[in-house]
Amino acid sequence: MEETEYNAKLKKAGDDYEAAKKAIYIEFAMSHVKYSKGDIIKQTFGSETTILIDKIYPHKSIGLPEPVYDGVVLKKDLTPKKNFERHQIYGDRLTELVRAKEVKAEDIWNDENMNKIKEHIKNNPEKL
Repeated sequence: MEETEYNAKLKKAGDDYEAAKKAIYIEFAMSHVKYSKGDIIKQTFGSETTILIDKIYPHKSIGLPEPVYDGVVLKKDLTPKKNFERHQIYGDRLTELVRAKEVKAEDIWNDENMNKIKEHIKNNPEKL
């Protein structure tokens, strides 16, 4: 084995390790998601900000990875502020559900979602 091959294999091993760690971070954070897109939640400490969730993504800083709920800040009457200010709530500790999104069966079981589910099952048979 030459030095260049050694360095390439070492780099690949390091890259694979970092990718595996990232996948575990994402899996852990997203397995702790408590709310859904469309839900209205309130941060129950500090400024007590209320948001309408439109994005959920993982975050890893100090400690364990956690979900981040991102959305438009709402006024007390649950309408968006005029400037459409956005806010992120990290994790789901010290939060409360104000109102859950009303979900209709046709929203879940429409053709587009069924195709996504079938595609996911086809591409990930080991997860069944």
